[in-house]
Amino acid sequence: MNPAVRSACRVLALVAVGAASLVTGACGGSDEKPAAAPATATTSYPIRHVFVSLRTGSTDPGKPPRAVAEARARAASLLQRLRAPGADVESIARAESEDPVTAPDGGFGGFVALWTKDAPEIVEAAAALAPGTWSEPIESAAGFHVVQRLSRDEGKALEARLVASVQGVLVRWQPMDASAPTTQTKSVAYAEAARTATDLRAGTADFATALARLQGIRPFWAVLRKNNTPGYEALAEKALAAAPDVWLDPVETTDGWAVVQRRKYGRATVRHFVVTHRASVAPASNPQRTVDIARAIAMDARERLRRDPAAWDEVVRTVTDEAASRETGGFIGEAATAAQQGQRLAPEIEEAVFALKPGEISEVVETRYGFEVFRRED
Repeated sequence: MNPAVRSACRVLALVAVGAASLVTGACGGSDEKPAAAPATATTSYPIRHVFVSLRTGSTDPGKPPRAVAEARARAASLLQRLRAPGADVESIARAESEDPVTAPDGGFGGFVALWTKDAPEIVEAAAALAPGTWSEPIESAAGFHVVQRLSRDEGKALEARLVASVQGVLVRWQPMDASAPTTQTKSVAYAEAARTATDLRAGTADFATALARLQGIRPFWAVLRKNNTPGYEALAEKALAAAPDVWLDPVETTDGWAVVQRRKYGRATVRHFVVTHRASVAPASNPQRTVDIARAIAMDARERLRRDPAAWDEVVRTVTDEAASRETGGFIGEAATAAQQGQRLAPEIEEAVFALKPGEISEVVETRYGFEVFRRED
């Protein structure tokens, strides 16, 4: 299995298979007056999601295919229940939603945004809602989606509880892994994995030392929730119950014994500016600028901000070498432990951002991209 398992943030990708685009049915409607502003390029929206499937191609006598009109009517009926005063929306989502990933978690669909390539109709629907209110049914090729916008604080609280980001290794055995010694049976692999977990937890071996003595291993990183990764359900259960940064005892998966620790939860909007030089990697570089000159430019810009933090946008416009974020105050997305691998910021950026308090500006940080200064928004 690819370690970059699907995250909670890609709700429609989990249910609307084959739906390259969505068609909305009164997408912006809600039970309260919608917000006037459309979705912005720098905002993410936490949502709850209830799905009614068309069951196209189903051969289950108990779950026959549905006509579009039937699915639409069911979505409308569920919407009435969800909007009713005092409705237990989590219980309704668990019992009625046909999204196998979000339903067990009361319909929590993570954070959707334009920059993460979520379906724009879903993002626009969420943006048009006041927190706590529901959209009208949104039609896709797979069925109908009903979306509730959550407040950012509620979204973060749910994500911290329902989604676990883990990192570590898989310890494999013969014949699962041809590179493992012939003597490495499943029980031998477990014994080595258990010894490693014990040493890591006790601090008697660092990660590099522990890895060096293991055989048949694969680095492992995943974002897990109750029902998003077949073959990893036991690991998800253990990880969701674990404290951050504690190495777990080996858990069997379809790809080997997992020795992992849960990462501390975090999500923060990030802005930055970057000064590149001749050794910078893509997406931007400056072949004429030395490392020392780039560092001096970044340090001077940071000093300007020390004198006047309100000059952030102007400093970004005049200093950054990243054209894409120059006119958005340096916005580069969100540092989020629950983001899938393709949407994560570079590890050194995540580390720098999560070391800040909301509203703080970092010192100059040297990264593979050049010299950067970060501002954590929340």
